Amino acid sequence: MKKLLPVAVLVALVAVFTLLAAGTALARPPAHPKLVMNVTYKVINDEANGNVGFWALVDYTRHVQVWQLPDGTFSWESRFEGKWTTFAGAYSPGAGDPQAANGWGRFEGVLNGTFTSDPYIPVRGHLGTHDFGGTEADILLGTYSAPQTGATPSFFLDPYFPGAAADGWSTWVTTAFSFTYRYRHQTFVWDGNTGTGDIVITKRK
Repeated sequence: MKKLLPVAVLVALVAVFTLLAAGTALARPPAHPKLVMNVTYKVINDEANGNVGFWALVDYTRHVQVWQLPDGTFSWESRFEGKWTTFAGAYSPGAGDPQAANGWGRFEGVLNGTFTSDPYIPVRGHLGTHDFGGTEADILLGTYSAPQTGATPSFFLDPYFPGAAADGWSTWVTTAFSFTYRYRHQTFVWDGNTGTGDIVITKRK
């Protein structure tokens, strides 16, 4: 997904269950962690990654939890749940076949890992709605080389972990990354680098 990691990949921290259909188990923090972040927020007009380029606009709710471990390290987990929409002429996420019609479906995703930061600011609650500025025109480009026309928001954790932000998130480690997109009997799974399966929209007769 386009806006989901710290600086190095522009975004990909960024729906989901204890065990994804793709088989990725969620990480569990070690004993005696301290919950320092427990927030949700809504994202609209983000762009979903495929094997050949961005293939769909996505709107979702994201739930983020961060625990401080006894050694001072932070363990994080981020879950996503939402809706994807693609368009006639866009490329399918797997094989890159042109879509014959508009289509939409549901998706879920999970990210987790670790980082370090000093200082940090505890936070809980709902952080509002954020528009990432993706458009149908972006999706129809079928590439990663052309940026979105909308503004790119700053990494959402920066205000709460200023120590890590000042260091460019150099200690950031992602240990699980899986997004599962569904359409009727079709499934596409994105692991942060490549995807398996495909979603191809056909015209209804």
